[in-house]
Amino acid sequence: RLVWTSIPGKLRDQLEENLRKFFTSKLADLMRKNAPQVRREYPFTFLLGHTAAEEQFVTGKVDVLIFGESGVEIYDYKYTDATKDFGEYEGQLMAYALAACTAFDLPQATVGLQFLLGDQQLLTTPVDRRAAKDYLLAGSAPPAPIDSSVFDFTSSPPAGGIGLR
Repeated sequence: RLVWTSIPGKLRDQLEENLRKFFTSKLADLMRKNAPQVRREYPFTFLLGHTAAEEQFVTGKVDVLIFGESGVEIYDYKYTDATKDFGEYEGQLMAYALAACTAFDLPQATVGLQFLLGDQQLLTTPVDRRAAKDYLLAGSAPPAPIDSSVFDFTSSPPAGGIGLR
């Protein structure tokens, strides 16, 4: 409570309005409806490919992962006004889709952006597993190599995250 009251009035009012809008949004409704199947801040790591010199891993953390009736849905919060398309976030969402498709052996996943300013638009699209991998391998969003010895690679969906190899 102390932190909240220390925020200047105008900014606090805007944050309260944004929170009210979010809690009545499509994504908030979807999260409530699927509560037992919702994971927040869900980490993942997977091997995208390798060269003679190094293995290429992709690692990240999904804001919201829902095991829904129609498959896996992945949502990322953006504290900005809505955009008309995925634009600069496309590579990030492709990585999320490929991680989920590989971990849960699915042909596609739904990815989306929940914008948290303005009208709080929810932008979603299905992403095909092969298209996501091709996009990432083409170098549109180059992965950074990491030390694979620090990750536990499994193919099951643990409560603590997705790990694949």
